[in-house]
Amino acid sequence: AFLRERHLDVWQVDYALLTGPPPFYSVCVLPDVDYAAALCRAFNDFTLEQWLPHDERLLAAIMVSPSDPIQAVQEVKRLADHPQVVGITIPNGARFPYGNRFYHPLWEACEQSNLGVIVHAGAAGAGIAPPISAVGMPTYYMEERMARPAQATAHCASMICEGVFEKYPNLKVAFIEVQQYWAIGLMWHMDADWKALRDQTPWLKMLPSEYFRRNVRVGSQPMHEPETPDQLLGMLDSMHADETLIYCSDFPHYDWDDPTTNFPPLEPNLHQRIFSKNAAEMFGL
Repeated sequence: AFLRERHLDVWQVDYALLTGPPPFYSVCVLPDVDYAAALCRAFNDFTLEQWLPHDERLLAAIMVSPSDPIQAVQEVKRLADHPQVVGITIPNGARFPYGNRFYHPLWEACEQSNLGVIVHAGAAGAGIAPPISAVGMPTYYMEERMARPAQATAHCASMICEGVFEKYPNLKVAFIEVQQYWAIGLMWHMDADWKALRDQTPWLKMLPSEYFRRNVRVGSQPMHEPETPDQLLGMLDSMHADETLIYCSDFPHYDWDDPTTNFPPLEPNLHQRIFSKNAAEMFGL
């Protein structure tokens, strides 16, 4: 009722994707992979029983623990046919970068089931996951938040270089709550390096940026707040936001972004792509 009153109705939301509470992201990196899988199943059953029946606008990205791809695939197959299940949620924190072939059975199952993959900030430095940053553990929460774009960059570069999107061309992966500007540097830098180092990844048939634009999506929350609207519009143009950016509210967190104040006025097609079409295409709506 609170979600309907304070978010869905007031903003005239057509669909809202539930991505799970932050404590559950760390479940995915528990050393006991059987316990992790059991907790994910229990959470998914709770979501399907206690949330989805109450509003047809609600959709779910079910929790799976990629630390055991076999059980994660079983969970995908168990729930993929539910009409309100459109994706899976996994955290930034992981045993390996997500391009590693260890995870490929999960990506194959998601592609076959037409489920989008949501990689949400969380679980870095917990359980079996490596430290939050490449230089060790930070002291403050603000530092941890600043490390998130680097985590997304590492996973995304791994998935491109390891040929995940060549092997599973219809797979869509969204990195959310990790800011946006990293996507620009990644595309520019990877394209330049690929031209010099492409002999190391001969299976890649396109520029890395082309895989990014076809297969990767970036959440809009937390949105950068530069000094001028023109700077933000320049960022949106550089990241091909009409293809890659999806609106995320992060409701009801303290820093959630409502759909009317965190963007400057956008031209109609770009507005529709960011607030509707990019996500609708990713999740088959």
